[in-house]
Amino acid sequence: MKDKGCRRRFPKNRQTVLEIIRAAKSVPAFPLETTIPVAKIEAARKTAAVRVGWTAMFAKAFAKVCDENESLREAFISLPFAQLYRHPTSVCSVSVHRKDDAGTDRLIWGRIENASSKSLLEIQKYLNDCVTLPLSEVYRDGLRLETTLWFIRKVAWWWIMRCSGRKKSKLIGTFSISSLGGRGCLNMFHPLITTSSIAFGPINLDGGMQVVLICDGRNGRRSSITILVERDADKHPRRIEYPSQSVKRRLNLGVKPRNVIRITAHKPRERRNFCHANCGIPT
Repeated sequence: MKDKGCRRRFPKNRQTVLEIIRAAKSVPAFPLETTIPVAKIEAARKTAAVRVGWTAMFAKAFAKVCDENESLREAFISLPFAQLYRHPTSVCSVSVHRKDDAGTDRLIWGRIENASSKSLLEIQKYLNDCVTLPLSEVYRDGLRLETTLWFIRKVAWWWIMRCSGRKKSKLIGTFSISSLGGRGCLNMFHPLITTSSIAFGPINLDGGMQVVLICDGRNGRRSSITILVERDADKHPRRIEYPSQSVKRRLNLGVKPRNVIRITAHKPRERRNFCHANCGIPT
């Protein structure tokens, strides 16, 4: 007689992941990829008295960029009519992998308000607390949501994503960080429910690090690209890659894409844009 499989109830601590995936379906996201030199920063980080992680540094650095560029703090709201809500400060949402009180692996999400005004040590301490302290102290709102009836959660997510820009920015965040660089891989295209999201990979042998910025195409697309391409372009040439819609579908299906549109930026006086799929024809 063949052995039969078994069924078990879907864990409550994964309900939030499903709700994030559902909410992200309505966001027209597009990823931008570039490689930045971080050898000097990594050397200084290793010799520091207190070890600060890359997540804390990216949270503070991108929060400063959001302070300078207001469109990165805007949230698209569709009801009662299409509008953009601008939050006064940035709110960073960080996904944290940890164990719950029963010793089971799970994900939680921490929020860092106005990270640009905080020191790296303060941000790192908060991230450490998200891993070590009891869930009831660092994830109180998330636990309350997980124990709420499913239809109430569904209405709450629908209302926050479509009707209230202030609640969306305050509770979900204006940008997020979700990275697996510490595990040696790059999370290149994860679900997006904030205005933008950052992921970074491990440091390669040349001292470079791949960084991916995922943006909401409904607000701030041009300014987001300009920040990556033109910021410090006179010091470091940047290369950005982002897939077309057909390539996105291939990525979602796990199929290796055949053509990727690349935009190469040079120094301001010598900047040229090349768009090539497989033929490399300059435009």
